[in-house]
Amino acid sequence: MKKKKKEKLKPSGFACFIYTFFSKIFCFLHGVKIDRKVLKEQLKKKKKEKKGFIVIYNHHSNNDHWIFSAAMNYHRTNYVLARYFYYNKTIRTITSWVRAIFKEQFKADLSSIRQMKRAVDRPGILAIAPAGQISIDGGHQFVSKGIVKLVRLCKVDVIGLVMKGTHYAFPKWRNSSRKYPCSASFCHVVTADELAELSDDEIYERIYKVSSIDAAKLQDKDNFVIKSNKRAEGLEKIIYLCPKCGSYHSYKTIGNELICKHCGNTAIYNQYGKFEPKNKDNDIVFKTENEWTLYQIDKVKEQIQNNNDFHMENRFELYRDLREPNNLEKVGEGTLYLTKERLYYKGTLNGEEYEKEFSLGSIFQLPFSPAKHFYVPDDEGPFKFKPLDDKSTIMQWVETIDAMRKIKEEEGRVY
Repeated sequence: MKKKKKEKLKPSGFACFIYTFFSKIFCFLHGVKIDRKVLKEQLKKKKKEKKGFIVIYNHHSNNDHWIFSAAMNYHRTNYVLARYFYYNKTIRTITSWVRAIFKEQFKADLSSIRQMKRAVDRPGILAIAPAGQISIDGGHQFVSKGIVKLVRLCKVDVIGLVMKGTHYAFPKWRNSSRKYPCSASFCHVVTADELAELSDDEIYERIYKVSSIDAAKLQDKDNFVIKSNKRAEGLEKIIYLCPKCGSYHSYKTIGNELICKHCGNTAIYNQYGKFEPKNKDNDIVFKTENEWTLYQIDKVKEQIQNNNDFHMENRFELYRDLREPNNLEKVGEGTLYLTKERLYYKGTLNGEEYEKEFSLGSIFQLPFSPAKHFYVPDDEGPFKFKPLDDKSTIMQWVETIDAMRKIKEEEGRVY
């Protein structure tokens, strides 16, 4: 019996050159400043010791890949990407040239972990965002402690790339960019020798400090100006609960204002990325997007903890890759239900009645695109849901799962 050939993991030099070249153009056009001092030191060490290393980074925008690639300065790197990108044919083709490693988000994926280990053993450079998905509000993110197990398994140095300003320049809730200073700088995180000396918690804290950045705190210090006359447009995708009248999904945006259609509560999103009440005597607002989304999550937590009959339900289109591998197509419509104990779908699949229950206990987050869709991680493959109701319900579903995870963390039932 012939041995199965190992998958090639060495990125194409030509592909890396092209990708990095255009990334540098992107950074030039957006005035991104990059400090590579620590990277240069690490590359010299790699050459001397012939050992690969890991680069971790924070993730605040859809354009982070341009900045990261430019920062790596033509050095071949294996990028770890969320599996759902694999279902986009264009992205799949481009990333195959640089030997990207696709990983299922928020669940154990032994195949991708083996690939990551082989990538650094090559010896190569592995790039990964421990938070898993983009920070929608610029605040701290959930980082699974599984990242410590990966680092210990690889037994190599870990450095970090901290990107600043990307949340305000390219927020995920917005369709277009805004003028705001961005920078990126490398830093030391942990060495291979330190892995044997430090506890899991100590390693995790170092990784978390680099991979989960609070953009608002940095802005409080820098106080840079956001240059745009339509700063608030897109916020209605993530802010769905009015603190004044308590209505859901009633917000709209006009220019720099976020307005409740039910009671008129109005927040002005100022040039420093902070909310101000339009009417100081009447309007109730929070200081930042992060504070507003945390308020929404806290309200959901209260509902879950104080109501034994808590449930959510909305109508969705269901997308699967049943007919053609790696191509998600609409296969049905139905209702997705969530209670304190269950997450399940009832509807149709290929024209027939269908019911599917998901393992709620193993779901930490829902990968999503605001006002478009979300994915439910499952062993059967991707389950992509697009709302048939109000599109702002996407954020409510995402934050409800976040609230459930936080309750479990407080009770010591999940890491």
